[in-house]
Amino acid sequence: MQKPCEGHWSAAKRVLKYLKGTQDFGLKYTQVGDFSLIGYSDSDFNGDKETGVSTSGYTMSLGSGAVSWRSCTQSVPEDSTTEEEYVAETEATKEILWLRKILEDLQMKQMHSTPLMIDNTSVIKLAKNPKFHDRTKNINTKYHLIQHHVEAKTIHLRHCSTNEQTVEIFTKALGREKFEKFRTMLGLTNIPSD
Repeated sequence: MQKPCEGHWSAAKRVLKYLKGTQDFGLKYTQVGDFSLIGYSDSDFNGDKETGVSTSGYTMSLGSGAVSWRSCTQSVPEDSTTEEEYVAETEATKEILWLRKILEDLQMKQMHSTPLMIDNTSVIKLAKNPKFHDRTKNINTKYHLIQHHVEAKTIHLRHCSTNEQTVEIFTKALGREKFEKFRTMLGLTNIPSD
């Protein structure tokens, strides 16, 4: 950080306080009947007020908890929430493909398409028909990977309420109640040390 200010110091102290209070937290996996891969993907539109770029993230759950997650800033600012979420969903699709291959190598092939939970209905429409709107013509063609895998039935996009969108824990500042709910949904829980 080139020019830290009081706000940065305050944020750093909050992080350290959180880490101290969650030293006994860890991912807890329990036996479940359905061992299916499910993805969640989201981003914040122009989250960085200085650069205009968005923060994207995804989580992948298998059975009872998260097995993969990522949060990062996108490389360039996008013009709309649809564009920036489409970029985020494409990155999540790549992760789903990689995890499906690993599971297949481990003799745990996923027999059905993997749901990717998103909270933007325009992205679902765009993935089904990339020509649905003139404003999307500037989306780089590499991001249309998602459309290919929707057609191939490797993945399917499902609308998810923002109240169930666990990946928001990585992309947005949340209130305590929502944060703790999403943390639990990811399988992160207090595991006291003996």
